[in-house]
Amino acid sequence: MERLTSNPLPAALPDLTPLALQREGHELEFTLRSQQDILAQLPDEYERLLAERLAGTLAEEAPLTARINLENLSAISSRQLGSLIALGKVLRPRFGRVLVIGVSPGIRHLLQMTRTDQFFTVAC
Repeated sequence: MERLTSNPLPAALPDLTPLALQREGHELEFTLRSQQDILAQLPDEYERLLAERLAGTLAEEAPLTARINLENLSAISSRQLGSLIALGKVLRPRFGRVLVIGVSPGIRHLLQMTRTDQFFTVAC
């Protein structure tokens, strides 16, 4: 997979946010980065900035699929959860409930406890 570089990051959204995006053809795969690789706090306008960053890609007329891959995580922080929720809100108008793969039992439990699983299709 190649890293998506067509949408430059706004100055207020540095590349240390909890999300990474890779694109292969018409498939978008979002991953959550590990704790040590992200900002200590998300910017106040994180959801809006994320929507701006992804606007060009999401506006494409080509058929796209999106998924979120959590396979590299055994636990999830509040910052990562916040970015996951923001991503779900940004992607929902284009994709509906986005597929989340690679979910560990601990993360699955957290998603259920916080009812975040209602916004995504969590793979078994």
